[in-house]
Amino acid sequence: MARRITPAVPTDTLAEAEAEAASLAAGSATKTDTTTPATATFTMTPAVGFGDEDWAAIGYLNEGVFGSIDGRTRSTSGSTIWRSAATADASPYGIGLPLENCTETSEPDKVNDWLSDLDRHLDRHANSSNSSAALRVVSHYVPRLLAHYKWYIRARAYRMLRHRLPSPRALEYCQQFMELCVVHTLSRDDSAHEEREQGLKFVRWTMRYDEDVWMLGPHVLRALMAVAEQADDRMRNISLETLCEVLVLAPSRLWYVNGIRTLVQSALDGPWTISIAIATTLAHMFDRAETR
Repeated sequence: MARRITPAVPTDTLAEAEAEAASLAAGSATKTDTTTPATATFTMTPAVGFGDEDWAAIGYLNEGVFGSIDGRTRSTSGSTIWRSAATADASPYGIGLPLENCTETSEPDKVNDWLSDLDRHLDRHANSSNSSAALRVVSHYVPRLLAHYKWYIRARAYRMLRHRLPSPRALEYCQQFMELCVVHTLSRDDSAHEEREQGLKFVRWTMRYDEDVWMLGPHVLRALMAVAEQADDRMRNISLETLCEVLVLAPSRLWYVNGIRTLVQSALDGPWTISIAIATTLAHMFDRAETR
């Protein structure tokens, strides 16, 4: 039977104990207890494929999606994921920096000034290489203004997107967000009539291009149907015209949301000019073998 070895009794004086602890911390002296096995030492190393740059990128992405930057509270209209390396320095004149920090609670006068500066910049560099950089600012920072608390800021954002972007394909990355903003716009009352008008013009602008970039999902179509069913709504006629155009260009979209019922009921309600237009559209559909 092996004889048990009793560890040495530590020193009693406080000065010697502190000196011994300091030497151990500095690595100048080590003690090994023969009665216990040696303790393994582990070194933390990053996983393969995750270098310093990768960890920094992951931290930046996490901060952009879940947190706030520079003490600014997170926007309810969307997180700071809008900030990207491709658009951080989109304009050589720093034109996008004020818009980059805009949220739905930004001061309306300042937002109007920044949008005016961006308009002047686009007019001044319409045919130069700087115009593409400014257009990236428009496509990445202006859509968030559709959640601003002032209706005239939202109306101006719709108008700028429609007039400045070459096609809706630049907004594919936030198409669901855009459609949600359009639904909210169409659901407002007549006190925000200009915003509703600009929102519907924006939707009709997207219909000039390929069907896959239309801002006309099922929710937007149902919002248009709700407007068309209100006889006293100022946007009723243009909403019915838009539904008729969708029926001719993409009938499956309107069939999916049962929009033909809305058109038939509106034709019965009148007035006569609306009834004639809807009846002509339906007759055109009856003449086509694939939609009959």
